[in-house]
Amino acid sequence: MPTPTEIILDHLADVTAALSMSGPTAAYQRLPALHDSIPINIFRVTAPIVIATVQWLHNQTSNPQAEFTALRVKLAETEKQRDEAIAALPAIHDRVQPPKTFQGWNVQVGRDGYTRLYKKRHGAVLCEYLGKGWDETKAATKINERMKNWITT
Repeated sequence: MPTPTEIILDHLADVTAALSMSGPTAAYQRLPALHDSIPINIFRVTAPIVIATVQWLHNQTSNPQAEFTALRVKLAETEKQRDEAIAALPAIHDRVQPPKTFQGWNVQVGRDGYTRLYKKRHGAVLCEYLGKGWDETKAATKINERMKNWITT
C-alpha cells in the first residue's frame, strides 16, 4: 500500500494546480482520485510539505526526476528496513519466563522488569539481583557465591 507521500507524488501536477487555486481543503475536494487513498487530515498536512520539498528540489538539482526516483527508492528501502527491524523484535510471549523457584530460592520479576531471587534464612530475607530477563547460569552463579558466604559465616 503506497504511503500518502507517494500518492501525492503520483498526482503531483493535479495537487500543485489545485493547491495554487485554493487551500488544502478545497484542493482535496477537487481531487476525488485521492479520497479513497488519503484522509483529508493527512492531505492537509502532507501536501504542502511535499510540494515545498519538490519546489526546493527543483531549485537544488538539475535533474529533479532522477532525484524523485532516488528518494522513492530510499523511502522503500527505509520502510523495508523498518519492517524487518519490527519483525526481528521478540514478541512478549516469546520471552523466557523464569520458574517460580530455583534451587530453593523464590524467583520474582518486579514491576520494573528486573528479576530477583529471594530466600529466607534465620528470620532474614536475602535477595540476589539478576537484572532484566532470566538467565539460569547467572542465577546459579549468584546462588553458589551466596552459599559459599553462608558456609564461611
